[in-house]
Amino acid sequence: MSKAKTTPCKTEILSMLDLMYKYLIIIMLSLLLSPSVRGQGDIDYKQELAEALDTGFLDRYESVIRRFELEDKERGIRKGQFVFVGSSSFRNWHHMERDMQPLSVINRGFGGSTMPEAVYYFKRIVLPYAPQAIVLYEGDNDITASFLTPELTLQMFDLFVRMTERYLPDTPLFFVSVKPSPLRMKYFDKLLIINGKIRNYCGQNPNLHYIDITEEMYGPDGEPRKELFSRDLLHMNKEGYKLWTRIIKKVLMETI
Repeated sequence: MSKAKTTPCKTEILSMLDLMYKYLIIIMLSLLLSPSVRGQGDIDYKQELAEALDTGFLDRYESVIRRFELEDKERGIRKGQFVFVGSSSFRNWHHMERDMQPLSVINRGFGGSTMPEAVYYFKRIVLPYAPQAIVLYEGDNDITASFLTPELTLQMFDLFVRMTERYLPDTPLFFVSVKPSPLRMKYFDKLLIINGKIRNYCGQNPNLHYIDITEEMYGPDGEPRKELFSRDLLHMNKEGYKLWTRIIKKVLMETI
């Protein structure tokens, strides 16, 4: 006698469909929560800046940024270089391209900028160059601004990092520690906190690198070496840049 064919009842079919639906939901949630997918969306950095601070000052160097863009338009953009972004310690580094040879670099230091301003102009002074690596120097002016606490400066650095990961994935980012200068020793505690927080942050990500230039800028008395600075005791002279060249170039060449 042949066996009768059995067909699943309606209840069993519904149960199977329900199970499949649950598995599908789990898979979709896993994909959405994975780092590779989570970073795909655009970053509303202007909104994040607005929520964190008064953004009225962010465009004070707009004329400088436009000058950069005009230079790029006239000369053309060379991609794949080391892009140096930061405040006047980079802006005043007039022989950077020569000093950093054989590395190919572009200097995008501007004014007395702060970490929020580096974020604000990221898409205009970093992204167009599709850099081999980014070298960032901010925090020197953050320490003098009462509204920029170390926690807020770190928050802005985190935003800069997230923008790098989103728009320039796998691009190494080097942070040059905030330098000690004789003029700003009254902000020394804030400097130490910012450097410490960013150093710890960089230690959690293999694409982030902390370059410590502070140790060799102190003399035997524990004070900043005045011979490294110009008359204003804030900006560096040739000797200061010689020291920076040796330290920074060594790290870049050993890492990249």
